[in-house]
Amino acid sequence: MSDLQPSAADVDRYRALNREALAGAAVIACALALLSLPFDRLAALAALTGGVCGELNALVLMRAGERFIGSQRKGAFVISSFSRVVLFGIVPVAFGVRGPWWTMVLYYAAFFTPTVIYALRAQRT
Repeated sequence: MSDLQPSAADVDRYRALNREALAGAAVIACALALLSLPFDRLAALAALTGGVCGELNALVLMRAGERFIGSQRKGAFVISSFSRVVLFGIVPVAFGVRGPWWTMVLYYAAFFTPTVIYALRAQRT
């Protein structure tokens, strides 16, 4: 077995971490949306959109990382990362233009939640 090939136990742990991070992030994004709803509907929408985009970003990042480990193709990984930054970086600007500036804060808080949860849980593992 190669140094870069994970064991079955590692893969199971990795997938469990992914599921936990995505489920926890969905709960937090919904909570942010519900808490901000009485103040501004656009802010609630920003939190939900940030959560959805954050989950999509996390899924794409996880898949890109898996492919990178399997093939060691740096170029494809870099292009994938750049396109994600461009795509998901445009969305909060639309909220900031249409509503109060803090809608962007809610978007980014929900957006980065899956990554933060994953990093915290992975550190414990």
